[in-house]
Amino acid sequence: MDALQSELERLRKQAEQLARVQAAAVADGLVAAARPVGEARLVVARVEALSQDVLRDIADRVRGRLKSALVILGADIEGRPAFLAAATPDLVARGVHAGTIIRAVAQAAGGGGGGRPDLAQAGAKDRARIDAALAEGERLGMEALSG
Repeated sequence: MDALQSELERLRKQAEQLARVQAAAVADGLVAAARPVGEARLVVARVEALSQDVLRDIADRVRGRLKSALVILGADIEGRPAFLAAATPDLVARGVHAGTIIRAVAQAAGGGGGGRPDLAQAGAKDRARIDAALAEGERLGMEALSG
């Protein structure tokens, strides 16, 4: 039984390590595709993520590599839509609020959530509406960065 538990633990750690490597690769692609809006960059994307932690890791990596950015991500995590918004400190100082943006994004997919001005998470019920919700995120992000 102990051998089985230690093998399970080893596999869990291996899966976490793989998820981090995948998050780094996804973040690289998102940084490369970041869209300039004024002085800032906007990243809105649907990504593959196993958990909210991986979603947060991807957003943190992107935000860390771009000096001034608003990142809005969506994913289907275990059959449920999950959303995350992250803003760099300079944008927060300009009045960009990730919590307000993510609440509206989640509502577009039949959900809700919120959070701080720099980082916010939300969930929803209808995974068929993830792309529509991200389109709303794109619109709100453009508005926030243009204003």
